[in-house]
Amino acid sequence: MINFTKKQRSANRPELKRITAWVEDALPDTMDDVMVMVNEMQCYEPGCAPLETVISLLGERSVVFKVFKPADLVVPDDVSSGVQSILTGEAPPQHLQVVTQAAAQPAAQAAAQPFGKLGAE
Repeated sequence: MINFTKKQRSANRPELKRITAWVEDALPDTMDDVMVMVNEMQCYEPGCAPLETVISLLGERSVVFKVFKPADLVVPDDVSSGVQSILTGEAPPQHLQVVTQAAAQPAAQAAAQPFGKLGAE
């Protein structure tokens, strides 16, 4: 379960702005109307990273992906690989735990279907 009641560390605000800029730079020009939202969340569900960075792309087709580390440890490669996965229609992982191939395939197909190839329109 994600905890929305615990006050976010204000010290991570510069990191969140930096990550937002990296995401915006990684998006193709055709997606200039997409709003980027970056949050650092604490998660208590099994398989969650204790602190993860959640990146939301809000637009005609909204999508969320996670970087399984605190915002201050996120690097540009984390962001660009996440954006590229989304643009190619790959289903982003929601937890760190490894799932079996048989269980992952239907979930990946279902997760990718609403978004399609975002940059291809």
